Amino acid sequence: MNIGGPTNQVNAWGTFTMYGGVISGNTAATNGGGVRRGANTNAVFTMYDGEITDNTAARDGGGIYAQGEVYSPVLSATNYARITIGPNVVFSGNRAGTGAFHPPDTTAVDNRIQTTSSTIFNHPINNFDINFRYGPRAETLTITYVTNTAQGIFSPPGATDLRTETIDIYSSLVRAPALLHPSQVPDTTPMTGYVFDGWTKDGGSTLLTYDQVRATVIRNDTTFTAQWSPAETGPRPPGPPEPPPAPPITGQHYAYLIGFEDGTIRPGANVSRAQAATILFRLMSDEDRATYWRQTNPYSDVTIDDWFNNSVSTTTSAGLFQGLPDGTFRPNRAVTRAELAAAITRMMGVTETGAPLFNDTAGHWARDYISAAALGGWLLGYDGPDGRFLPDQPISRAEAAAMINRALWRLPESSNDLLPDMRRWPDNAVTGAWYYLYIQEATNSHYYVIKEDGIHETWEQLIPPRPWALLELPGSRPEDIFRIQD
Repeated sequence: MNIGGPTNQVNAWGTFTMYGGVISGNTAATNGGGVRRGANTNAVFTMYDGEITDNTAARDGGGIYAQGEVYSPVLSATNYARITIGPNVVFSGNRAGTGAFHPPDTTAVDNRIQTTSSTIFNHPINNFDINFRYGPRAETLTITYVTNTAQGIFSPPGATDLRTETIDIYSSLVRAPALLHPSQVPDTTPMTGYVFDGWTKDGGSTLLTYDQVRATVIRNDTTFTAQWSPAETGPRPPGPPEPPPAPPITGQHYAYLIGFEDGTIRPGANVSRAQAATILFRLMSDEDRATYWRQTNPYSDVTIDDWFNNSVSTTTSAGLFQGLPDGTFRPNRAVTRAELAAAITRMMGVTETGAPLFNDTAGHWARDYISAAALGGWLLGYDGPDGRFLPDQPISRAEAAAMINRALWRLPESSNDLLPDMRRWPDNAVTGAWYYLYIQEATNSHYYVIKEDGIHETWEQLIPPRPWALLELPGSRPEDIFRIQD
């Protein structure tokens, strides 16, 4: 057990009891700014009185961190079984870099943690006080493959062979269905006297090939059934025409990057922290934006009259962005490559990885976020996969669009996948520029279809831009996005 940051180890395998005193002003490069209970869950921490204040953790548990435990609602009676906090213990000013959860019933949560302290969990991000946060898995979908029976077309004799796979949906604030595809489609078992015709989905009649099953978007528990017909032994009589191919994956993408008053898009310009929060605010689903909607925040430099207030307040409520240890957000400061990588990784709900992939991120507070994003193929370094990432360097608008589009699979393959009447920019006119497609994708709302490779998209029709300015007013409500402007 560590008391007072990452280096002061006290009573590592037994108990630690405090009857008073202050744990304050400590900083941890990873977890547990004030107190860190290690992987030995027999270690007991009890604090009857005193203060846990102004401690900072780069990741989880600004005040207290219990290693090896990730909590998801609803809490069980065994959570935090060996951590007891007295009613007079004061929590204040603790900060943590990750994790967000707003308990629906603070009293119930406090009872699980064996405390009646009135100050714990008073922060907008409860991970600031103790590492209470969503576990990595929010929902599991099951895909069932019925390989040796055919429903609705022909049923050959033989036992039914059921195979399943699961897809974990993480606590993502952005719906990215293009990422949720079957990955373990089984080979169909040859049966004497029968030929395999294809797969049907959820009792439908449309036949799907192996590749079409792989490209299917999974949104709910799904069953694919193998369809068989008797093998021909003589000339085949004329039959009905072949069924039409399965419809392609379709969807819509809204523009999240907006140009400037002079008609330029400025691909090489930096992105401010306020602009970054606004981009992620626009990328949230309408449902999540309404759920996390806030017009207040803990920052001393973001007020209700600021155009970015609603974006900063809502993305903070959702756990995507945090402020600085001094209580500010610094909206006009350029967002760094590390800060945006961390925010996007949180947005996607991707679990952290401990393997640094760049030679300048070891020991950096965002190392795990950067590695997770790199493993997902969302970001690249400057000197190849083992080179530099430059985490503290400001990120350009072009780099931000590239990172976001890769994460969300918003990927036209060439300019032929775009539409001639799209919005164009005088400073993004070179179609061979590395960022050309990323910028066009980020600035045009459109319907799309996924191409046969299951990765790239082709635009089908442009959509009018959404009235984002209506959500930047002091009197805005999240449903204002559906208003039709004159």
